[in-house]
Amino acid sequence: MLGFLGRTCARHHRLVLGIWLFAVISVSVAASQWGGETVNNFSVPGSDSEDAPDILAEDFPQLAGPSAIVVFSTETGQNMDDFTDDVQQTVANLATIDGVASVSDPTSSSTLLLNSQSSPNGTIFYSTVLFPQDAHDLPEDTFDQIVAASQNAVDAGLNVQYGGNLVDTQNPPTSTISDYADEIGLAVALVLLFLVFKSVFIAVLPIVNAVLGVAFIGGVVALLENVVTVPDVGATLGTMLGLGVGVDYSLFILTRAYGELQE
Repeated sequence: MLGFLGRTCARHHRLVLGIWLFAVISVSVAASQWGGETVNNFSVPGSDSEDAPDILAEDFPQLAGPSAIVVFSTETGQNMDDFTDDVQQTVANLATIDGVASVSDPTSSSTLLLNSQSSPNGTIFYSTVLFPQDAHDLPEDTFDQIVAASQNAVDAGLNVQYGGNLVDTQNPPTSTISDYADEIGLAVALVLLFLVFKSVFIAVLPIVNAVLGVAFIGGVVALLENVVTVPDVGATLGTMLGLGVGVDYSLFILTRAYGELQE
């Protein structure tokens, strides 16, 4: 069956190539117009991993949502006691943000007694901001509001940093190199293929085949997002597998064909 399919495609290669190009362009255009959106909310009823957050949301709703951690430290090694008023003002500002369930105060007597939100040498405090709803349901500028609420501490000379899953969601780290990981990988693959086969055409062919395959299946997945749940990582994973498998199998076929021609 596969042999018959291969011979048919080879005999009618122009028609096959035209059909694939038409399919890729059509799916890509359809995906740009009617593609869905990725969703990171998953539910697995009956599982322990699903029961735990459900119980937490029912009995302790203020702890079930995302959180942000605001860390205060002194630039010169001063004791944080000198900035108590500034930290308390920031805590009060954070509490006014829409959707905030609670804000811990690292300067309160009970917190200081337990030494639970300060460093042993007293140069670092941190405050935890809790939200009852899911991070994706919060306003997109929630992190910006947290930064604005702590501006008074920055103005007072404190070094303020932010962490927590809310910050990871709304202010993810970026890297100029990782943003071009696909392009770098394709360029390296192109160079290696050229060094192996000493032919630009043979080196380019597996890359083009893989890119067309990824473009086609990427459009199909974008359309399927309207009816099934696809996480954000789906596109990245699909691109990684598509390029890897596409280049590998194209390379296998080309190697076999190249060997036959040499014989």
